[in-house]
Amino acid sequence: MNKLACESLSQKPGVPLRAAFPVFKREYASGKICYLDSAASALTHQFAIDGMNHYYTQQSCNVHRGIYRASEEATSQYESVRASTAKWLAAAEQDVIFTSGTTAGINLAARAVLRGMQKRGEQIKGRIVWITELDHHASYVTWHMLADEYGLDLRCVAVRDDGLLDLSLFKESLKERPLAISFPWASNTLGAVQDAAAICSLAKQNGVLSFVDAAQWLPHGRFDPSKVDCDFLTFSTHKIFGPTGLGVLYAPAASQRLMEPITGGGDMIRAVAWNDIKFADGPQRFEAGTPSISAVLAWGGALKFLMGLDQEACASHEAKLGSELYNMLMQQPGVRILGPEENRVSLCSFVVEGMHPHDLAQLLDQKAIAVRAGHHCTQPLHARFGVRATTRASCSIYNDLDDIERLKDGLAYARRMLA
Repeated sequence: MNKLACESLSQKPGVPLRAAFPVFKREYASGKICYLDSAASALTHQFAIDGMNHYYTQQSCNVHRGIYRASEEATSQYESVRASTAKWLAAAEQDVIFTSGTTAGINLAARAVLRGMQKRGEQIKGRIVWITELDHHASYVTWHMLADEYGLDLRCVAVRDDGLLDLSLFKESLKERPLAISFPWASNTLGAVQDAAAICSLAKQNGVLSFVDAAQWLPHGRFDPSKVDCDFLTFSTHKIFGPTGLGVLYAPAASQRLMEPITGGGDMIRAVAWNDIKFADGPQRFEAGTPSISAVLAWGGALKFLMGLDQEACASHEAKLGSELYNMLMQQPGVRILGPEENRVSLCSFVVEGMHPHDLAQLLDQKAIAVRAGHHCTQPLHARFGVRATTRASCSIYNDLDDIERLKDGLAYARRMLA
């Protein structure tokens, strides 16, 4: 790979891939941005920006309601994005529920299932739910709140030093009929990728509901429901070149039958009378109120970009970047990387001896290098590895080997400044 190998991934021959991401046009005092924070939010593709602009300049009206051209156009385009999302996920259109993000998807899935159990008169108090030491606070906090509210027996799957989950206690608990297991497919801190297919298969065979947080996996890999037979899966579009404020909850028909709406309002009903409410069928049942129409249409633009990419070439490019990033950091004095060397997505969380992660991030910013510093919404995981905060560098397809070299030079600069 040459230093600008990412250009070979462009959908237009001869046009650099970065040209489709407007943020790269911005000039800083020390040059153009070296963006290494895609695990928090990927840069937005021009197609997504175009989709949002088209909506606000050509339609700017509601969906599912108006009987006039602009509204009918927006409605058609909105639902076509649901269809495109389903195609990208290899799922059915009715399996795709739009949310405001991964956090909202986790809350919706978990709360709707528990409300469904409550309405059917099923036993909830004392039922076991497993979360993991890897979980983002979006899952960790949600399940703790629900445990308090419903009397769940919340337990935690430990993570091994290599970043993989130790499922031994979970397996031992199967005779106690756990209700659910919730886990991240890929860790936003360790980068470690779990065997989601095996975990979901084990859960399915034992009547345990599986909730998969795919926010960090789907920017780098694909989902095939025939292989990863999960009950629920969530992700955010802003991590996949799309807009903020939008996410997807994948919930197949069997899973939706377990759910009861947790938010009421317009657009999620078939009929309302004084003493009787009939909810809509399918995903609309869980999409109360005016949706984020502009974000959905922007996501449609990002999907157009995604579905035109050579997935194998992208995976190979990111694997090379991830390996180079890991090896470069390992060669730096006083650097400790959390997580495994292999079986990871293209990110590294690390600590540098004698440097606070916040200080390091600020010094790197002086060189227009953007990294994340803090606990990355995984405080229990940081505690597990004996650190309070880390610096995280994360790559996407628009990064190249020059970015790794700039980070290396930035680390040297930080050492000089703090010496």
